Amino acid sequence: GNVTYRKGLHILLEAVKDLKPQVKVDVVGGLTAEPRYAYEMERYVLTHGLSSRVAFHLSLEYEALTEKLKNAHVMVVPSSYEGFGIVYLEGMCFGLPAIGTTAGAAGEIITHGEDGYLVEPTADRLVDIINELAMDRKLLTRLSINAIKRYKSQPTWAETARNIKEFLYDLAGETKR
Repeated sequence: GNVTYRKGLHILLEAVKDLKPQVKVDVVGGLTAEPRYAYEMERYVLTHGLSSRVAFHLSLEYEALTEKLKNAHVMVVPSSYEGFGIVYLEGMCFGLPAIGTTAGAAGEIITHGEDGYLVEPTADRLVDIINELAMDRKLLTRLSINAIKRYKSQPTWAETARNIKEFLYDLAGETKR
């Protein structure tokens, strides 16, 4: 993915100031899609003294990304729009509860209060949820278990391709091949 305005990083960074001190944020994504925005986000971290709590990583290779996800506790992407929200499922694969917004398709993936949270895209809401998860390990564990279940309930790529193929044949009025 990329660091772009619609992904809502500015909202998350605004929240970091009020999060529990032990909360650290890893930002993973390319910085070239919207270089001005990416620069502004890096500058925000520096000017607000958040460098010890926020780390930027460019698009990571599979192994490095896997390590980041294995060591994370929550996937936070406060997007103003997601067409499907595969990023949330990628996190859920590693047991990461997802925090997304009520905008876009995050609600197709995240079941509020079960495997993550759907919140209004404001820093205050992120602060409330992230701090609660940082303090309540039982809640975090329950959401993590449910996140894995949610991930496993999704169709595989092969199943998805087969379903699309069947749909297209039905649409065209042809028999399945």
